[in-house]
Amino acid sequence: MKKFKSVALLVDGDNISADFAGKILRKTEHLGTPKIKRVYCRGHGLTNWSTATSFRRIFAGDMENGADMLLSIHAMQLALRDKIQTFAIVSSDRDFSHIAFALQELGCAVTGLGEGKAPVDFRRACEDFICLEPPNTRMATAAE
Repeated sequence: MKKFKSVALLVDGDNISADFAGKILRKTEHLGTPKIKRVYCRGHGLTNWSTATSFRRIFAGDMENGADMLLSIHAMQLALRDKIQTFAIVSSDRDFSHIAFALQELGCAVTGLGEGKAPVDFRRACEDFICLEPPNTRMATAAE
């Protein structure tokens, strides 16, 4: 796959654990070096992204779906204003199907990353989808 000059790596921190931070960086290396690495999350909740120093945390306030909305708004700003060409959107949430399609209509490449539970709608909306296996999970063998 061709390496692109400008890459934005945008993570739904309310949906994806920081335990995946290293794996996300490794799995997106083929896209190029991310110019932007952000994780969007509410001020509280299940997020543990304060330990992932490679990512800039963007707090979206306490409203429901605030992180999703802000990630989507920033993605459009990055595409239109900053001319980012390639996006990696990390979530297991179907709501990101809309932004994936919108970015592709602008000529951007979109790779999705998410857990096995990621809905088909989001997977299909992306040009490529990378499944993140749960950390510290042992693969079952044929004998089990």
